[in-house]
Amino acid sequence: MTPSLAQTASLSVQKTTLKSLLEQIEKQAGCHFTYMDSELPSNADVSVNAQNQSVEKILDQVLTSRGLTYTRAGKNFAIKRKNGPAVPEMQVANATPITVRGTVKDENGEPVIGATITPVNGKGVGTVTDLNGQFSMDVPENSVLKVSFIGYLTQEVKALSKKNLNITLKDNAKIIDEVVVIGYSTIAKKKLATAISSIKMDNVDKGASLNAIQSIQGKIPGVQIFTPSGIPGENPNVVIRGVNSFTGSVSPLYVVDGILLDSYPNMNQNDIESIDVLKDASSSAIYGSRGNNGVVIITTKQGKKGKSRIEFNSRFGTGSVAQDIKMANSAEYTDVMTAAVNNYNAQKNANIVFDIPDEIEETDWVSLISNKHSQNIENNVSLTGGDDKTSFFASIGNSIQQGYIRTSKAEQYNFRTNLSHKFSKTLKVNVSLAVNNKRLRKVEQESSSLKVLRTAREEQPWYGPYDQDGNYKVNGTTSIVRHNPVMLINEEKWTSNALTGLGNIGFEFTPIKGLKYSPSVNFYGYLTDGRKKITEKNDARKSSWKAIAQNRDESYRYTITNTLSYEGTFSDINYSALVGHEFFQRTFENFGAQSDSYGAFPSSDFDLINAGDNIYADDISYGGYNIESYFGRVSLDYKSKYLFNASLRRDAASKLPKKSRNGYFPAASFGWRVSDEAFFPKNKFVNGLKFRLSWGNTGNLGPIDYYNSYSLVSSKGKGYNGQSGYSLDSDARSIKWEVQNQLNLGVDFEMLKGRIAMEVDLYRKASGNLLYDSPIQTTSGFENIIRNVGSVRNLGLDYSINAKILTGDLKWNLGGNITFVKNKMVSLYDTAPDIFTVTGSGSNLFGGSVHSFIVGRPVSTFYMLNMLGIYQKDADVPEKLYANGVRAGDIMYEDIDGDGDISTDTDRKDVGKAIPDFYGGINTSLSWKGIDLTINGRYSVGGKIFASWMGSNGVEGTDNPAMAISKRG
Repeated sequence: MTPSLAQTASLSVQKTTLKSLLEQIEKQAGCHFTYMDSELPSNADVSVNAQNQSVEKILDQVLTSRGLTYTRAGKNFAIKRKNGPAVPEMQVANATPITVRGTVKDENGEPVIGATITPVNGKGVGTVTDLNGQFSMDVPENSVLKVSFIGYLTQEVKALSKKNLNITLKDNAKIIDEVVVIGYSTIAKKKLATAISSIKMDNVDKGASLNAIQSIQGKIPGVQIFTPSGIPGENPNVVIRGVNSFTGSVSPLYVVDGILLDSYPNMNQNDIESIDVLKDASSSAIYGSRGNNGVVIITTKQGKKGKSRIEFNSRFGTGSVAQDIKMANSAEYTDVMTAAVNNYNAQKNANIVFDIPDEIEETDWVSLISNKHSQNIENNVSLTGGDDKTSFFASIGNSIQQGYIRTSKAEQYNFRTNLSHKFSKTLKVNVSLAVNNKRLRKVEQESSSLKVLRTAREEQPWYGPYDQDGNYKVNGTTSIVRHNPVMLINEEKWTSNALTGLGNIGFEFTPIKGLKYSPSVNFYGYLTDGRKKITEKNDARKSSWKAIAQNRDESYRYTITNTLSYEGTFSDINYSALVGHEFFQRTFENFGAQSDSYGAFPSSDFDLINAGDNIYADDISYGGYNIESYFGRVSLDYKSKYLFNASLRRDAASKLPKKSRNGYFPAASFGWRVSDEAFFPKNKFVNGLKFRLSWGNTGNLGPIDYYNSYSLVSSKGKGYNGQSGYSLDSDARSIKWEVQNQLNLGVDFEMLKGRIAMEVDLYRKASGNLLYDSPIQTTSGFENIIRNVGSVRNLGLDYSINAKILTGDLKWNLGGNITFVKNKMVSLYDTAPDIFTVTGSGSNLFGGSVHSFIVGRPVSTFYMLNMLGIYQKDADVPEKLYANGVRAGDIMYEDIDGDGDISTDTDRKDVGKAIPDFYGGINTSLSWKGIDLTINGRYSVGGKIFASWMGSNGVEGTDNPAMAISKRG
């Protein structure tokens, strides 16, 4: 006999519906009813007068006379019609009966009590799970069972008698009502008509990365993520859908819980709930001029209602370079240098002697200063919880990341707290605060003669780092050629300590249903202290530029935002509107000082900048700017089938002159869920089909500096009697916004009941009025002036596919994406059809221009002398070149103008581009009972890189050539 509930109910109702009565019992007794609406009578003829009666007694009174019965598991009741024998008996329909047993749990592994299990074919009587989530029932062989519970997605499983069924129900809200964060609000994913990619960080395997942006490399189509160097703690570069500007930043806008940032902030990746990337102009135009390069919206974790929960996680990872630098050993180095000296002596009729030391130590300098495998360690503790009014999330964490160079290292310490409190049904406050401290141990990056990796590549392999007494071998002696690389990494202390803080306080006031007023104030600031000193054991201490230096950089910004929104439904039309005002201001200040030739004190314990021979300011700057904005957006949809969004933003930036200060950025998008149409075929193969069309304008300020439009004077060195002289600078009051126009056409597919999802986007991005510090006629009295000079276009295709191949205990997910992009310089100003930015000269750069802007070619085309090979014989060298000293063994360049000579003025050509033809990623994961295996890969095809160090990788002087040169064949 099933025991009665301890709860009772007191009811006095007349002429109500059975459904209404059950709802009242639920509220009083704390129980839960499961039923099909179609099986409950809709007549309002139920009358009950009960005082402190048990739930079962009340049910017996009202159900029996209406042909209904119930089964109970704990506080859960399943109500159904009396259409068969009592559970667990069944009606046999020409099939062998089997007994099926199983357990139903939620995604957290907790049993689902009262879940309903019924045969899909209707043959047999259903049952409900007990207090442990377990069930047992008899059904015909080969039956399919439907498992359902309110709030969860219904599942169908095949009935098996030989093993227990383990069924996991997924939260229905997460699937049906999945939302995407957009500018200043959220939207249901099914109503999205723009190009937005979303990633839930709980589903991302972070691998060895300590940076959330690095963790999503290769997972989002149209987004390139790469780290420009091996410096630990360095944030990666992010490029969304190609290069849009000549010299302006290509970095997207980052929005962290409503705080707008120009770069990725130092933060704990374990605090992040989701990352949404706004790729097209229609979605990013709501951010106006700051959304020109796309927007990355980061949402951090919030508190949840329930018991307080403490979570600790620790990760250890290791990383390695894809291709290490291989240098020649002593034997290979001797072979190459001997051949070079012999060739030189023969060509020049000289008698140079190549000396080989009697004792060879055999040193691989690159391996000596580098880590083959760098280690990463991360620890994090979080606390979350809440009740009906207040919820909270807090975390602390730290991480340590080694770099490629042995002494380089990054340490981070993080703290975050997010708090939400409801004062009443109409007023809510949200508060967030985060603090980060990043400490870097760096290596020399500025002085070319002291760069560690360069000296390691150039040092001869037969020398070692120490002499017989254990002291460093020093530059300028016969024991070593360059500055000792081991000495450089150990005896130069270069540190950076950055303290970052960001906070936000916002209110939500909802006086009536659908209407919400949201004011907020947020703050972001950082303070960086950089220090560098060369110790007394370093041979560069007494002669080095910046032997000791200190730099202090601080910046503060705040944003005040007010938005008013309303949403509602009229008939089958859902609508929402938002208007807002925003004021942003940033100030910054930088101060640095340094001393050269530091040798006043014998010990680095007493290092003072003012003890050096030359003391001067390193970098002093200060300034600021502000942007005031008004914006609005309207969204409409009909039955979630026909979708429309439109927005407009006006930005006024203090960087620009008054007459061109205002920028207007409209956008619109349209969507059509074809699969919701009555004519769309209902089949198991294609379940979802949606078309998207979007258009929008965004702006950019490119290379305009703070208050650049009012910069009328500049220092021109020393004037009379040691006083600085000044002259008028060029007038930049005619400049205006860079403007980008983007058109996007997208298609979304869902197949096999959502097990396969595909997205395809075609886009065209046209950027005009591009700003550049360009040359002008010398008769004007100036060399260059910032002005709007040209336009760039990007044409591209983004494609992604994700498949759930296995969905049982063994889960296998496979995904991939690919992006094709074609970048083109469309036009430049009339007086100079092409712009070349030469970063070096001579053979080391092949007379090259690394960043060239050529009409008809991609931005940053490599424009330089084209190497054809090596002259094998003196007779092959043209007469003019031979007269200039070119001989066999020298590089053979293409003679473009055919004059028999090689000139960087007339013989350079387009030799390639940095922008790849296509790129993407492939990702797969396997999981089985808590054991996970994840493989992430990314690729890039068609782009070239400029390895400038290869230009000095020959046999000039006594440098050690790379292994590739030694194996010359």
